[in-house]
This record gives sequence, C-alpha cells and structure tokens, in this order.
Amino acid sequence: MSRVRKVTKPKSTKTQKTVTLTIRTGDGKLLDVNPGLLNISGKLSKSFKESEEVYLENASEHSVNIVLEFYEVYNKFTVKQKKKWDDPILFVEKIGKAAQSDSDKRLVEHYNVYRKMPPKEFFELMKTAWDMDVVSLVKVLAFITTTRLIDRTTEDLEKMFASSKF
Repeated sequence: MSRVRKVTKPKSTKTQKTVTLTIRTGDGKLLDVNPGLLNISGKLSKSFKESEEVYLENASEHSVNIVLEFYEVYNKFTVKQKKKWDDPILFVEKIGKAAQSDSDKRLVEHYNVYRKMPPKEFFELMKTAWDMDVVSLVKVLAFITTTRLIDRTTEDLEKMFASSKF
C-alpha cells in the first residue's frame, strides 16, 4: 500500500515583490494600473503576462483614466448589477419609473456619465475600451450609440457625421 505524502511549502519570511503594471499612452504618459483591471480585460491580462508595461498608441491619458474609473465602479457592483450592466436594456427600460430600485439608480447614475459625454470624448473612450478589451464598458457605449442613432433620419445622420471633426 502506497502512501501519499502532502508536501507543503515553508512560509517565506521575505516580503513578496509587488508588481506594478504600467500603461504607456499614445500621448506619452505612464499610468500605473490596479492589477484587478486584468479581471475585466482579457487582452491586458495576456499583455501583462509578457511585460509589466503595455503601450496603447491610440489611447490618451484621459481615456485610460476613465476606463480605470469604470473598473473601480464596476468592481463594486454586485453580481446581479454586473449582469444588468452587461445587458443595458435590463436597467435602461426602468429609468425614471416608480419601480426603479436603488440598485438600478446607481447603475443609471454611472450610465449617465457616459451618455452625457461630448462625442469626441465618447468615441475616444469607446476606442480605448475596445483596445483594452473591457467588453462590459464597450457594450454600454455601443448601446448608448445605438440609442442616439435609432430615431435619426438618414439626413440627420449625414449632417451629424459631416459636422464632426474626426
């Protein structure tokens, strides 16, 4: 009869090195990021395995900071809130309704921050969130874009894109 011996590693008395993750933006800024961000970004998770610094050439410091703020807010959501956020129709349909829960009001509060952004800042954020592979934010931004376009005529859209300076 063979015996299985459990081998335990001795506890180290040395302090472990804290890894700092850095994003270099297209405007030349260096930003230290919370390693928890890797939980919502598959692309960054893979990139940071190879290096402690990732370069996002099309992202500005401002847009990366907004994504980092999103992470801080999203991280505090409950599992149920995250499900609603990932499918914005679930909570947007209830905006302003008497039956809207306090939980949904908190979601809408953050949703409105993105909804009220100027177009240039909004689309820069959308590009940055896409480049960082923060799918939950991209979904909400895409939903906002869709709701802005859905009731517009072709002429309205042509005027809107003709007047934009991208």
